[in-house]
Amino acid sequence: EEWQWKRTLSYWIAVTFFSGSLFFSFSSFLMCWPETLGCLEELMTTGGYVAGKVNFFICTYLMCLETINLTNAAHLKGHKNRRQSPTDIDSGDDAASIASSASSDSLDSLDGQRFKWWPFHIRTALRNLDTLGAGPWPYVASAIYFVGVLTFGVGLVPDFVSMPKQVAHWIGTIAFLFGSIFFTVGGFAECIENKVFFTFNLSTGYIGAALNTIGGIGFLVGAILGFWPELGFQSCFAYGVGSLIFASGSAAMIIMWKDEQF
Repeated sequence: EEWQWKRTLSYWIAVTFFSGSLFFSFSSFLMCWPETLGCLEELMTTGGYVAGKVNFFICTYLMCLETINLTNAAHLKGHKNRRQSPTDIDSGDDAASIASSASSDSLDSLDGQRFKWWPFHIRTALRNLDTLGAGPWPYVASAIYFVGVLTFGVGLVPDFVSMPKQVAHWIGTIAFLFGSIFFTVGGFAECIENKVFFTFNLSTGYIGAALNTIGGIGFLVGAILGFWPELGFQSCFAYGVGSLIFASGSAAMIIMWKDEQF
């Protein structure tokens, strides 16, 4: 079947997740050898991190919107854009795939209802998922990832605001630590949703959830090592490895989108 590129939320979630992972990976590895970059150091490191954060922000924001704007009718009426049934949900796909299952090719509305743009319509999201029998985990994972991205953004403030070096170090280190914790917890939420801890099912969603969790752990290792400036190389390398693993997980999302499972 020919791969038809569509301007859908699910497509952009997968692509921005993949792009953000690559930006973050390249910048992390390049930061291991900053002296070799010369005048391009700031562009290739901080610039790459900013680009990665922008992509991650778009990805996680859209993940939240998709879950919030799920419509029961789109699933139960055999809507032409339906990606999967409630039984498919039970079989295990990643958080974003559940959220994307009811997406249409426009952002105007879903099943005649007003599209909600605020990512923290928690009760709406949980009510929709409960109606579908999917449980709360798709939105929980999406929201945790989104908060993690916002937290990482705080860590970049010292790169643009003048402040004492010691203050900048602690703001960046602590923000990256909590951002990494959120990413790891988000991965665990995906694993719970996909029953990674209780079953062995090498579906695309199962593998993607496992990879995202491992990627989050890589970030967490890098954040912890960042508390010791002399371990800067190891910290950046851990971030780079974690980002590559995230890229692998997002590649699984693209495959699922191609197969209309996402």
